[in-house]
Amino acid sequence: MEWGQGFFDEDMCKILFTDRILEHAKKECDFIEDVLDMPKGSKILDVGCGIGRHAVELAKRGYKLTGLDYSSTFLKKGKIYAKKEGVDVKFIERDMRSLPFKEEFDAVINMCTSFGYFEEEKDHLEVLRGIAHALKPKGKFLLDTVNKEYLIRHFQKKDWSKIDDIFVLKEKELDLEHNRINGKWVFIEGEKRKECFLSLHIFTIDELISLLNKAGFNINTHYGNYEKEPCSCDHNKIIILTEKKI
Repeated sequence: MEWGQGFFDEDMCKILFTDRILEHAKKECDFIEDVLDMPKGSKILDVGCGIGRHAVELAKRGYKLTGLDYSSTFLKKGKIYAKKEGVDVKFIERDMRSLPFKEEFDAVINMCTSFGYFEEEKDHLEVLRGIAHALKPKGKFLLDTVNKEYLIRHFQKKDWSKIDDIFVLKEKELDLEHNRINGKWVFIEGEKRKECFLSLHIFTIDELISLLNKAGFNINTHYGNYEKEPCSCDHNKIIILTEKKI
């Protein structure tokens, strides 16, 4: 994921660290709390935590949070955010393929398409096996990622948005031979212009379930959105709730 070196930086932080995004994270945490259904004080690991918008919010609700991410820039912002909100979140800078935990957590979350960064299936399987290893027996894992079938049906090559004073232009391509979505993001802020690239493996729900079973998980249920509608090709998300096999 060499492309990640230039993607998860200060400019991306500006896009993700807005009042609108943080407010939306609260609603996502309502969903997380509901489906995990765990007592306060439970230990939760947020893999691919980014700036910590879910980890900090869940810590504010009484859970013990550890956030793990590859980006030192994101983690620095996360530490500042946690301190500002008055909560204790342990942040760890690490590749998600080498999780250093053994039966430590009651639950693990991986939110907002923070999965699929790598080229080989063995790497994605290694991530999932590491998550299983980090969970206590019967621990829960919540995976939230983009739906390949929805992307195929509703694919747009170009779109743009404005976030505060930053224009973000996106050019995307679907590589169905390799099951990837590749994109170029252009950030324009005043006279400043910067291009970044990303490439993600995309999955159908059946492909994800197969990987999760191989990694040692039982599938509890799945959704297509935070309103708990069943996953289908008409939903842009695949959200799978699993439990570690004994």
